[in-house]
Amino acid sequence: NLDGVWTYIYYSYSVEKKKAVAYIKFGEDDVKKVEHPVTHPTTKYVRFTVGGTDNQRYPGFNGLLSGIYFSAKPGVFIDNDEDF
Repeated sequence: NLDGVWTYIYYSYSVEKKKAVAYIKFGEDDVKKVEHPVTHPTTKYVRFTVGGTDNQRYPGFNGLLSGIYFSAKPGVFIDNDEDF
């Protein structure tokens, strides 16, 4: 039963460090860190998709999204646990 369980996700990407880092906290579990080495050509746009009917590629989900925030300001990339 997942009713009332909150999940917190902080996802950041650095073109200079060539990596993306996610911190995920699910319910009362400990925070987990996931790192991906990435390289991309220069970004011209960003697309954020969370489930739905985008050409039937992503399944929908029951739930509520709250406090979504996007920033490209300096300092938003976090890759060490002390800053999180």
